[in-house]
Amino acid sequence: TTTTPVPCTYRCNDGTCIGKEKRCNFALDCLQGEDEIDCGGCDFEISTCGWQDDSVGYYIWARRNASSILLMPGDMTTNTAKGFVMTVTEGSGSFAGSSRLVSERIASTAASCRVTFGLYRNVDKNGTLALYLEDDLELTTKLWTDPRTTIGRIWTSITVSIGRRRSGFRLVFISTHVGSTTSSDISIDDFKFLECYTQTIGHCEGFTDPFNCSNGNCIHQDNLCDYSDDCGDNTDENSCEKYVQMCSFENNAEPICLWSHDDDADFRWQRMRGEQVNNFDWYDDFWQLDGPDYDHTLGTSKGHFLLLETNAPRKLNDTARIISPIFAPTTSGECQFRFWYHMYGYDVASLNVYTRTFIGGPLTLIWRKNYEKDDKWFRAKTVLKVQQPFQVLIEGVCGASYEGDIGVDDISFTPGCQLQMTATLPPFVYSTTQSPFCNSTHSHCLQNIRQCIPKDQFCNFNIECVDQTDELSCPPTCAFEQKRLCFWTNDLKQKLIWDFGNGTTSSISTGPSTDHTTSSSSGTYIYLKTSIGNFGDRARLVSPLYRKSSKTCTFTFWYHMFGDTNNILNIYVRAGGIDTLIWSLQGNQGDRWLLGIAYLPKCASKFNIIVEGIRGTSLTGDIALDDFRFNQCYEIPPLPTCAQAIGDPNQFMCQSKHCIL
Repeated sequence: TTTTPVPCTYRCNDGTCIGKEKRCNFALDCLQGEDEIDCGGCDFEISTCGWQDDSVGYYIWARRNASSILLMPGDMTTNTAKGFVMTVTEGSGSFAGSSRLVSERIASTAASCRVTFGLYRNVDKNGTLALYLEDDLELTTKLWTDPRTTIGRIWTSITVSIGRRRSGFRLVFISTHVGSTTSSDISIDDFKFLECYTQTIGHCEGFTDPFNCSNGNCIHQDNLCDYSDDCGDNTDENSCEKYVQMCSFENNAEPICLWSHDDDADFRWQRMRGEQVNNFDWYDDFWQLDGPDYDHTLGTSKGHFLLLETNAPRKLNDTARIISPIFAPTTSGECQFRFWYHMYGYDVASLNVYTRTFIGGPLTLIWRKNYEKDDKWFRAKTVLKVQQPFQVLIEGVCGASYEGDIGVDDISFTPGCQLQMTATLPPFVYSTTQSPFCNSTHSHCLQNIRQCIPKDQFCNFNIECVDQTDELSCPPTCAFEQKRLCFWTNDLKQKLIWDFGNGTTSSISTGPSTDHTTSSSSGTYIYLKTSIGNFGDRARLVSPLYRKSSKTCTFTFWYHMFGDTNNILNIYVRAGGIDTLIWSLQGNQGDRWLLGIAYLPKCASKFNIIVEGIRGTSLTGDIALDDFRFNQCYEIPPLPTCAQAIGDPNQFMCQSKHCIL
């Protein structure tokens, strides 16, 4: 019997068969290197480098001299009118439609792979332009859409992430016109592939945490089991048994793994595919300028991720949160939370990560990103240091309009994180959860559930519980050491936050050089950082809820307002949904710590203190705060009768229980 030889899919000039998987794989496998010629990288000065027009309709892609394009001053490569570009121009068709420019087939790419190119458009303000990836299975994934923010006689440099691609694909530029066939000058130039080879043999010298891949690559241990094939042969993603709670959102049986939705938020994250977020009608490209078009795990429009969907009926500052399972306390720094996020769109607001140690208790912010980043997936990690059993929460915040979608994908925890699957977090300390030992007007102490005290004695500036837990969630002082907010929380509906600081701030000629508590550069304070944001942006720090105070209660704090553009520091009392200003200061107060005293309304009840900083006109306006303290805030209850109170039966007792003649 004879067997039919398998035909060679690519052969070098000398006859050597290397196959199509080594054609355009960014490695010189043929002796003369011809396997990497015409693979898409191109300045278009001599040829199209493997790019081909595949248009049907009036418009086509063509290689043209810059001088032949109306008002174009020159190409990007040579910056002269003699240079060449690829441009959308008029063909022989009779209708507008889409013009397609298709690259040579690329065999595979590394996780770090990206492309750069120059974009020019001046006369044509209506046509769309997008870059797609079409793989060997004919699955189409949109990678980039031109937002048309830079129109004019200039070249704009564009970078688009390609990522790890294990099988072959082609890149396709598609430009679309609707209606009349007007002239177009949409052009590209200097197309380059960067860091796309999957194998870079090297040594691990200089790596503090090396991992040797099977193919000879060397990567950091930090990159193991994070859903990114950094080795190029996937060996960094193969042995992940010790990495807990890895979730790619691809399992239909457990759509969000062991995480759960927070029903106290305004709405829910949605598990989505890229093809559900943005469709692939070429005519709609201009209206699809937000959200991911593909997931991070698979890199295709079929892969799943979590989406913060900001279309109506969502409104500004609405939030959605998911909650992790419970983890054991960790302080070593070995427990890290990693995830991938996508924040692209004009109206993107913020993505926040918190920890919590009580059900219904305050959230501790450990990571935050604001505003639009780019149309690609970014990797994030944060170290978890929590001294009690805890959960992690991921929160998305809606922006001003519908172009604010946020994506989250590929969540993982390092081996230093230990799950406590059978554990439960305690309710917040002044929870109204009934104990079988308490009646409806009382609640139990946190540890000694047999001790019941009236509900209004929680957070009243006096310890009644024998285990001293009734004031645990509302401490009367806070020095911010060890970067703790003492159950105060940033109002994340504002554009800025009060952040921790040590020593000098990042801006010059503003901010303190030490904290107030220790008068050292290692001590911690909080401050309004004005190197970010705009004039009038605010940060608000909200205290825990206090149940009742005295007639003489004051809130004291130390402030540092140094800088030519210092603006306003305000203190409010919030009660009954109304914020009442009780202290305010504006302007440069010099390079020194000063004492602030705010007088609370007499016998305030069920109130919060709000500390508000308002950004000035420039970055020389940092405001720092330290050493919060409530003073003389416990009101001793009067005795039931005046005779018992002062020994005088002629005294009259007011309804307030105070005695007068």
